Amino acid sequence: MNEQIVKDLASQFYKSNYDIGKLMRSIFESEWFYADENMGTKIKSPIELLAGIIRTLDVQFSNDQAILFTQKALGQMLFNPPNVAGWPGGKSWIDNATLMFRLNLVPGIINSTEVNFKTKELAEEDDLKGGRRFAANVDLQSLKSVTNGKSGVAALEVLTAYLLQTPIAIGNDKFESIIEPSQQEDLLKTAVMLVMTLPEYQMC
Repeated sequence: MNEQIVKDLASQFYKSNYDIGKLMRSIFESEWFYADENMGTKIKSPIELLAGIIRTLDVQFSNDQAILFTQKALGQMLFNPPNVAGWPGGKSWIDNATLMFRLNLVPGIINSTEVNFKTKELAEEDDLKGGRRFAANVDLQSLKSVTNGKSGVAALEVLTAYLLQTPIAIGNDKFESIIEPSQQEDLLKTAVMLVMTLPEYQMC
């Protein structure tokens, strides 16, 4: 972030007697906050990622332990920070293991599959009472309304614009296989899984 902007915000915060509401309003009403160079530059925390998936797909877990398992596997247990400073954030959220888990999270939820994930912090016997299986129901109705009956490339363009912070090109090899599937429901489900497993979906 521009250092002058930080100084201006700090000055406003001080002069307002540390009114957080006024500070946040100043940030959200500024033009720089919505500038292209500031979009899609932050790695989503595990909670941001999981909450976004649950809200977007209207997920209803049969076993809520899956939510706890995901938090523990990705290194962010809600309301349980490692210390008073909180989580480091940024690139610390990503390593070889957690990245693959992140990329497979949406297909796991949509297909109600079981994940095989191990870290030093997550012992083999620590299953969180069956939390490894993503037994869940998803509702794609809201995404159907977003695509508004579109199919093929048009539907993918709408979905990527809706789900991703930064635009990407449609028509590459990743998308060709799902342009014209036989069932509209299959198209939507496959397209959603593909878009939400792109590296770009990890950013906000």
